[in-house]
Amino acid sequence: MTPRELEFLYDLIERVSEEVYRLGYEDAKAGKPLKTEGFRPSKASRLVIKTNLIKLTQKR
Repeated sequence: MTPRELEFLYDLIERVSEEVYRLGYEDAKAGKPLKTEGFRPSKASRLVIKTNLIKLTQKR
């Protein structure tokens, strides 16, 4: 992977981690039970992610 692709990947992992932590913290404060289903992205979401990854990492 190029440095640009790696930086994008690290940024993506950081953003997802922060969002998941925030949602989990809010649910815990509200006393909601742990949800374990629904974490897999749909085929449409996967296509959007793939398309955006290709756009952001293509060399121009």
